[in-house]
Amino acid sequence: MQLTWWNCFCPDRDALQPPFNCSVCGKSDYVTVRLTSALPGDYGHLSIRRPGEVRTIQTWRTVKLGDD
Repeated sequence: MQLTWWNCFCPDRDALQPPFNCSVCGKSDYVTVRLTSALPGDYGHLSIRRPGEVRTIQTWRTVKLGDD
């Protein structure tokens, strides 16, 4: 599977495969991935980041009167 940003989060991707290539040489030969499972003492104490709510933000643009 060719590595691109949209298949980094594919559930079929091997967890030990690097999620990105080197930005300089384009290779993943020297990128190391380690998989660590949570310990029983981590539950309730370890902070993790997960996607939150999606917000819609109103943006403003400057236009000349009569141009829409």
